[in-house]
Amino acid sequence: MERQDRTLRALVVDDDEEDRHRVSGILASQGFAVQEARNGREALDRIRKNHYEMIVLDILMPYLDGFEVMKQLQTQRPEVLERTVVTSRLDMRDLNAFFPACRALPKPVSVENLSEIARNIRESGGCTDSK
Repeated sequence: MERQDRTLRALVVDDDEEDRHRVSGILASQGFAVQEARNGREALDRIRKNHYEMIVLDILMPYLDGFEVMKQLQTQRPEVLERTVVTSRLDMRDLNAFFPACRALPKPVSVENLSEIARNIRESGGCTDSK
């Protein structure tokens, strides 16, 4: 089917330009077409307008942080959380208590860990939700 042949899309959300570009490069090397956002406001706007098979979301950002983005997604688009990877330099052990569908990776993001998640998403053909 044509859907499996299309390029998978990823959104990388991070206010730190170096981290954002590093993660974007990892995902691009895994075959994703990558878009970037510098803060939570930009991220929510892009998510409303586009479909992404994978989202990498930093927690600590100005304007609207990653926790607030996840809260809004949880009420408006909960299916998006299933394909969201949260990154932070904070201790993330309790994240799953609040957002069990998300995966968490500490910063600096491990190339191997992120690549493995990206490969799994790519090999599964991405998410099949239609909205």
